[in-house]
Amino acid sequence: METLESELTCPICLELFEDPLLLPCAHSLCFSCAHRILVSSCSSGESIEPITAFQCPTCRYVISLNHRGLDGLKRNVTLQNIIDRFQKASVSGSNSPSESRRERTYRPSSAMSSERIACQFCEQDPPRDAVKTCITCEVSYCDRCLRATHPNKKPFTSHRLVEPVSDMNLRGITCLDHENEKVNMYCVSDDQLICALCKLVGRHRDHQVASLNDRFEKLKKTLEMNLTNLVKRNSELENQMAKLIQICQQVEVSPNPPSIREELCTASDDTITVHWISDDEFSISSYELQYTIFTGQANFISLYNSVDSWMIVPNIKQNHYTVHGLQSGTRYIFIVKAINQAGSRSSEPTRLKTNSQPFKLDPKMTHKKLKISNDGLQMEKDESSLKKSHTPERFSGTGCYGAAGNIFIDSGCHYWEVVMGSSTWYAIGIAYKSAPKNEWIGKNASSWVFSRCNSNFVVRHNNKEMLVDVPPQLKRLGVLLDYDNNMLSFYDPVNSLHLHTFDVTFILPVCPTFTIWNKSLMIMSGLPAPDFIDYPEQQECNCRPKESPYVSGMKACH
Repeated sequence: METLESELTCPICLELFEDPLLLPCAHSLCFSCAHRILVSSCSSGESIEPITAFQCPTCRYVISLNHRGLDGLKRNVTLQNIIDRFQKASVSGSNSPSESRRERTYRPSSAMSSERIACQFCEQDPPRDAVKTCITCEVSYCDRCLRATHPNKKPFTSHRLVEPVSDMNLRGITCLDHENEKVNMYCVSDDQLICALCKLVGRHRDHQVASLNDRFEKLKKTLEMNLTNLVKRNSELENQMAKLIQICQQVEVSPNPPSIREELCTASDDTITVHWISDDEFSISSYELQYTIFTGQANFISLYNSVDSWMIVPNIKQNHYTVHGLQSGTRYIFIVKAINQAGSRSSEPTRLKTNSQPFKLDPKMTHKKLKISNDGLQMEKDESSLKKSHTPERFSGTGCYGAAGNIFIDSGCHYWEVVMGSSTWYAIGIAYKSAPKNEWIGKNASSWVFSRCNSNFVVRHNNKEMLVDVPPQLKRLGVLLDYDNNMLSFYDPVNSLHLHTFDVTFILPVCPTFTIWNKSLMIMSGLPAPDFIDYPEQQECNCRPKESPYVSGMKACH
């Protein structure tokens, strides 16, 4: 439809032909446009009767007129009928080809569309806001005036309606020499936009002209060629710079060692992001990050000299890097190496640690008489809470109420803490999935716990207990599970005290377990291990192997 519409467009007014004349050269022209050509050819005050010829604006053929003037030319009735049918097909809606062509012909910018444009046809004061601007009429209309002045019939169906634009923007597309004429060609001689009358009867009559599209394509090709030359020149300059840099590197010295900014480093349960700085950053071609698990200060020298124990990340271009896939709750040693053409220098080793793996209480394993908070981090004895259905995996002991974390751990080092609050009867530890759910945790070979019964503190495994000397005001308990090294340790984190360590040969995944006889507990998981836990061998174990008073009086704890 757009191709058909272009064939039905007058070369002078750039609108659909209206009352078209059939010229002897077989081209067509609006009667009014032909009349404008004759008027433009006349001197001021001269009538148009003496004009006996004019040039066809399409092919430059000279059209001779008889004594009847333009009326002596034939009307192109067939073309007018085609235009009438085309206009009827185009008025069916806003999605018609004619309407789409209107919007594509002139589309105002966003800044232009945000400006308030008043209706130029309103008689009221102040006028209403315009909703459309007619490019053909060069007038902005409000909705009411638009319906009144542009009925859905010929010749208004060919008018181009766009979003409201100001007069200043409309005047920008008209010819400078001929008022109300649109520019539609380019004068090559004067490097200027002109209209059809400028070429036919104006001062550009004998100048070389080109279509706007041809001029656009020519300028586009010129710009593309210039851009290609600039890119080529830029590539040549880059090659020269590379050669200069290579020459400079040949006389370089080894870089200064970088420094790891520990205060900027961050960690999660399986990642660590390392940040570092370097004094001579511009002379460094790349960095190399080395890291390994820290296993104690005593063997650090031998570890440093063992190449096989270090992971290496080469060719780092920025001054930070995130390492993924690390063990949770584990300390690592990191070293950054700065490299240039002359050599390399390494930073001082820095210890960084990942956080422990976070977890919550599993409601599917929780005893029926326990209430779990919405965030899954707090458990509370609740005798009225009996709505839970019984399942084999749910704790079901009588008098003691158990719960478990929603993870099973089979590797790595994990640390969590438990806030006991005012509870005086609890058991905290770990268990295999196969541990019985209808008896105390710690009374079988599949579980290990730290327990309090009123004023006594014990550790329990396989129905054997050991008393532990603990301050009675203990309100928080730290639990460190080092699965890879077969250890389960308990701590007083407030006073930085090591309470007890189980040496366990783990054969199955374990999960955190929690049991209360009264009050409530709150867990805090996903924590980094405290610094004082680095050297547990230096902490005094406040436990003594002696007979527990609970061995003979176990029922007293029910």
